[in-house]
Amino acid sequence: MLIKWIVAEVSKERSASFSRTLQSHTGLRACKGFVSQVGGWVQPSAERAVILACWRDTSSYDAFLRNQPDALASDDTPVFQPSETLLGTVITTINERDPRLILPQATFIRVSDVTLRPDFSPIFMAAQMQIWLPSLASSPGMIGALLSRITGHKERFLLAAFWRDAASCDVFRNEVYPALYERANPSDYIQQLTVYLVPIESDWAVVGE
Repeated sequence: MLIKWIVAEVSKERSASFSRTLQSHTGLRACKGFVSQVGGWVQPSAERAVILACWRDTSSYDAFLRNQPDALASDDTPVFQPSETLLGTVITTINERDPRLILPQATFIRVSDVTLRPDFSPIFMAAQMQIWLPSLASSPGMIGALLSRITGHKERFLLAAFWRDAASCDVFRNEVYPALYERANPSDYIQQLTVYLVPIESDWAVVGE
């Protein structure tokens, strides 16, 4: 499965237009190979939004771009400045595997954008499989998660965890995460980490057919 990750800088004056643009993407559900799209405003910033889209594979996404240019990038909707657009391949999933089944249950996303020190991906993956992912899988309220490797970036990964609500995510962050951090000692192999806490905007969500 392919993921597309967009971080958008949106001024307060443009936020309503940006939201309307996302609400107009319902046509995506009929596109061959489209799985889902979800997003929201990053906490605590009021001027940053993120969008996570899933496609069955790269060929489906490429066909979509050829036949129907991405509305977010079109000249007639200049409502935001994309600070980052990434593509990646899902390498493992946790709990519910199908984003189409995750979205109706989730109201909150925690996304970790991880850049590793050179040649540390085997250690990172071992820590994920042995420490982080099992704990996530057993956390109450964690519906499903996708771990993706970013295309063209050997040492960059994106972990998107979908939660039933923000309170469930807060319990994990405050009561479980600190002990896991001590066990995994990620400062040894992580060069840069950006965490996005995002209440899902239900009007932006699109689920494929």
